[in-house]
Amino acid sequence: MSNSAHRKVDRLTLAAIASVSLPIATLTAPLVVYLPEFYTNALGLDLALVGTIFSVVRLVDIALDPVLGSFMDRTQSRWGRYRPWLALGTPLLMLSVAMLFFARPGVGPLHLLTWLIGAYAAWSIISLSQLSLSAELSPSYDERSRVYGWVQSGSIIGILLVLSLPLVIQRGQSDQYATMYIMGWLTICLMPLCAGFALMRLRGSSAAGHSEHGSLIEYLKLFRNPIVLRLLGADLLLGLASGMTSAVSIFFFTRALQLPRAAVAFMIIAHMLTAFVMAPVWTKVAQRFGKHRALSVSIGVYVLGQLLYLLSPPGSIAMAFLASAVAGCSYSAFVMFPRAMMADVGDDELLRTGVNRTALLYALLMGTWKVGQALSVGAAFVILSLMSFDPQRSVINTAAVHGLYLIYVGGPVILAMLATLAMYRYPLTSSRHAAIRAELEVRTDL
Repeated sequence: MSNSAHRKVDRLTLAAIASVSLPIATLTAPLVVYLPEFYTNALGLDLALVGTIFSVVRLVDIALDPVLGSFMDRTQSRWGRYRPWLALGTPLLMLSVAMLFFARPGVGPLHLLTWLIGAYAAWSIISLSQLSLSAELSPSYDERSRVYGWVQSGSIIGILLVLSLPLVIQRGQSDQYATMYIMGWLTICLMPLCAGFALMRLRGSSAAGHSEHGSLIEYLKLFRNPIVLRLLGADLLLGLASGMTSAVSIFFFTRALQLPRAAVAFMIIAHMLTAFVMAPVWTKVAQRFGKHRALSVSIGVYVLGQLLYLLSPPGSIAMAFLASAVAGCSYSAFVMFPRAMMADVGDDELLRTGVNRTALLYALLMGTWKVGQALSVGAAFVILSLMSFDPQRSVINTAAVHGLYLIYVGGPVILAMLATLAMYRYPLTSSRHAAIRAELEVRTDL
């Protein structure tokens, strides 16, 4: 095996690729946590309609991913395959964020639909570019855990940054506009700075390495790979679980647990702080026991944290804080391991087919996560609407409270436990990947 397989990626390069996660996170967190409530509560759009728009846009976005992945894998330029796309997605993201976050009363569902499509398209372009560039940084099974650990840590820092903003803004209905305004400007300012850092530092890492590239037909053929199906199944279930909690987190904490709105940010920050602290820990666990086993263990920790909410009496900030912190221990693992594992699958595909399908594989992975997010947001809001939940009322009926517990606790626990089945006897282990890399290095045609 060549020395490149054992060489560690330097920290400045890791910081460059991880920095792209900052604006993605400062967009994603408000997009799934604050924006739906902002458009229903502050701007007065119908609850079920907003949920439907978010679901439809996410499904449209999923159809776009394989197209983007195919074009990215086919791109040939002096900048490499993926860097031009990172540059392209930056201005689109900035414009879409401005239109979404700076909206005022009077905007209709068409405005939300149009710019939500723009935001998610830019999100896809930038995320696919970043994940594909990350996969190229190292061929090592263990080093990829480290690379994606950095990427996920960057994401958590961005989430913590954007979610800390409501803590310094006065509470109140009118201040929702100020919160969204500051969140929007944060993403708009960070995006060009972080993209520029990555584009300059990763100059040599995205060079095209193979002359054959995947097509949309090849995208569909990936579903025949049982390892891909296992990974997608786990990611879909975890995406559903994550999406359900994200969609109703504000409603759950303020209505079901009867906590003040200011405490919501503390709950989410507790969740993300433990996720940040645990990211390097999960990397070590993966290097010792394998990524699939580390993911399974993290699911067990998540289930424990979610069940602690059942022990939290209404109004108890301390107990809710503890549950949020325990559940948050697994957040980084849920995101980083499937992405690191998909890079290993890319090597397996390259050996079997001779075709580089890195971006297509990540389009698949992002697609399953988005399916989970889309279905969960739509289902959660429709269920709450059927239970006569009114987001503009501070007091809700018993059925709506039970619905919030079902969506925030019960559903995610069941889905996460099912995800562990996909990791049982997962075949692409460290030893198997080492054999794949050894074969690739002696092949002269790849």
